[in-house]
Amino acid sequence: MNYETRTKFIIKSRAGHPSQNIMEFKTKPIIVDANQWDGTFKGMEELKTLYPNLVSTSSSYHEERNTVSHWRLMGKYQPFYMEKNHWLILKDGIFSSMAPDKFVETYSPCAG
Repeated sequence: MNYETRTKFIIKSRAGHPSQNIMEFKTKPIIVDANQWDGTFKGMEELKTLYPNLVSTSSSYHEERNTVSHWRLMGKYQPFYMEKNHWLILKDGIFSSMAPDKFVETYSPCAG
């Protein structure tokens, strides 16, 4: 159904019996690879080893103290910053970052 046809259908549906004619959709379940970063130098290196295609555009760290003050990675279209306790997500070959509260709200562990 093209945009024009769908728009006419929605307008007609809402004018008539909206509860019977409005179409509802839900998102498809997807599976992503995800790892929570602890904000340490060691954790940063572990994620780089785990994901060889991960591209760091910049970072500032102190290896002996095991600290990272900032870590910037390349997403599909633009760089993004990783923050302590954020999740590094790999979905369809594209990396992104998500805050812990949003991650728990969006994803649940896969069985198996």
